Amino acid sequence: MIQGTVLAVIYQNPENGYCVLKVRTEQGEAVTVVGTIPMSVVGERLAIVGRWTRHQSFGQQFEAEFLERLMPETTSEILAFLSSRAVKGIGPKMAEKIVARFGDQSLNVLEQDPMQLTKIPGISEKKAQEMSESFQKQSGIRRLIEFLTIYHLPAQLAVRLYRAYGELAQEALRDDPYLLTDEYYRADFSQVDAFAIALGVSADDERRVEAGILFELSYNLGAGHTFIPQDKLRAATCALLELDGETIDAGMLRLQEQGRMELSPIVGLTACYLPELYEAETYVCRKILSMADGEYPEPGRIDDLVAEIEDKQGIDYAPEQRSAIRAAASRQLLIVTGGPGTGKTTVANLIAKKTQRKLCKLNATTASSADIKEIYAQLDTFLAPNGVLLYLDEIQYFNKKQQQTLLEYIENGKITLIASTTENPYFYVYNAILSRSTVFEFKPVEKDEAQRAVSRALNYLESRDSVTILPEPGVKEHIAQSCGGDIRKALNAVEFLYTATRPENGVVRLTMADAKQVSQRSAMRYDKSGDDHYDDLSALMKSIRGSDPDAAVHYLARFLEAGDLPSACRRILCSVAEDVGLAYPQAIPIIKACVDSALQLGLPEARLPLADAVILLATAPKSNSGYMAIDAAIADVKAGRTGPVPRELQNVHADGAGFEREQGYLYPHNFPNHWIRQQYLPDSIKDRVYYTYGDNKTEQAAKRYWDEIKK
Repeated sequence: MIQGTVLAVIYQNPENGYCVLKVRTEQGEAVTVVGTIPMSVVGERLAIVGRWTRHQSFGQQFEAEFLERLMPETTSEILAFLSSRAVKGIGPKMAEKIVARFGDQSLNVLEQDPMQLTKIPGISEKKAQEMSESFQKQSGIRRLIEFLTIYHLPAQLAVRLYRAYGELAQEALRDDPYLLTDEYYRADFSQVDAFAIALGVSADDERRVEAGILFELSYNLGAGHTFIPQDKLRAATCALLELDGETIDAGMLRLQEQGRMELSPIVGLTACYLPELYEAETYVCRKILSMADGEYPEPGRIDDLVAEIEDKQGIDYAPEQRSAIRAAASRQLLIVTGGPGTGKTTVANLIAKKTQRKLCKLNATTASSADIKEIYAQLDTFLAPNGVLLYLDEIQYFNKKQQQTLLEYIENGKITLIASTTENPYFYVYNAILSRSTVFEFKPVEKDEAQRAVSRALNYLESRDSVTILPEPGVKEHIAQSCGGDIRKALNAVEFLYTATRPENGVVRLTMADAKQVSQRSAMRYDKSGDDHYDDLSALMKSIRGSDPDAAVHYLARFLEAGDLPSACRRILCSVAEDVGLAYPQAIPIIKACVDSALQLGLPEARLPLADAVILLATAPKSNSGYMAIDAAIADVKAGRTGPVPRELQNVHADGAGFEREQGYLYPHNFPNHWIRQQYLPDSIKDRVYYTYGDNKTEQAAKRYWDEIKK
């Protein structure tokens, strides 16, 4: 075990918590620590149990297996910890003020008596409370992450658990570990089950049985089944939990009594539903029946209206289309069916008409299903007599359930939805909504257009403040160029530049040096979970594959400027195997060495070995023969095209140790050129070819060698 203070976070993966840390031990030695240590920050003290290992490139390391976080004790440790921005609202300068005032009691004040912080100029009561809450929350989440990590559960569960249970999260998990199977957490059932058993939950525990049944119901929902016949659900759950049918039946009855599962007879079988799906299905049935029975008096002038449209559009509606139009005007429910080009859309366009509708605006980051229901409640009232036009911004922040609720309200046509998103709608928008939508993509604004926006903003500021703004030559062009097609960024840069410049005698002079300062990173549009991130990854790999070193270096620069070293390294390691491959197999260890050097150096020096790596890959000969071979083999395995291993290739112990002659295996090294013809693939695919020699010097040389031997 070692104890020490974190000096630097060399590498940190936010997804799984894996870190490479530089830690100063209590003996004063600086050591490298690797392992799963989520949310590590400079200045924190750790007690780490693990073992010493030696990395072939980085030397001696201490591999963490278990750890305990120790709060910083000395003033220097506390200062380093607070300066790391681990606590929201506290940066290096504020950390110095806090430690200067409270010394080694700073963390106690922060946690137990935050109002004392108001003695420091610039800290209000509200801000002090926010700092304290951030510190307490972070401490709680860290303890929770450590608890989850011990049991090999994903660290990302911690935030949601803490949000739901706060400091009682661990107690809640010990009380019912299967709460993680709820849709809110989306934890893998097998992981949760292993966690529960590790906590001492018995195989036939009621909580385990009920969770297994609900898991099977939810799993089959993903396959498109709203219910499962009871006998099939029983069999599936028995296989999952390795329990008898009586135990599972008892669990079903409990779930039914608790209102967590519905059992309903359907055409001679008992159907098992999740309650929300049972309610949805029965509601749809009732609604269709009521709508089918409802009739309105046929409005007048239907035939005249049809005639006007025919004359205006130069078309003639068939008798079936006229009947459909008349039915649509008099009935609540109408289904029009027919093949492509039969006039369904034409009829729908005729039925639709423009109305004066109320405009409602919502942002999905803050809105909820309740807000949608509130808008729906206004329909057919004096507030919205003709329906509602709903503008929903950032729709990607609505989860699937919320989007389904939205669909329910727009389905009857009284709510017309206009949604916007900065992400790819085909990834984030529910298919049922997407299928009813038309997608328009707004491209980044061109430089000339952005420059006009910058000029308008400067003119507005001149008029508003009665000043004269004199930008140096190139200022407006620089802001327009550096905004990356984002007008909001350009306007923010203008405002920041203007407010940061002191007017002299009613004149504001905007310099190029200041413009570069306010917009130095504005061109970078980077979100590690967004589309731009994956576009850049794709562009980097395709530029390497296309043997364009200039483009490859450019896209590498995007990742380096954004500080995303791991993503670039992973893509480069993938590219050397996928695209260069066997055309230059020595490139694999070379590129691995470059990546290892980059991770050890860190930014900004990491740019040097990575630049060498992408240029080497872009200019190297290319071959994807290995990539194609393994994918073809995997496709056969997935499709079940396997067969038993040929008898002569089976483990000799199947016949007893040393009976190779009976097995029939021919040892190639006993033959000329270390090769002898024999069958290696199973009989069913014995003539299958996965690998085709690439059209490059290295692989063609190998081909000539084996063609000569095998002829």
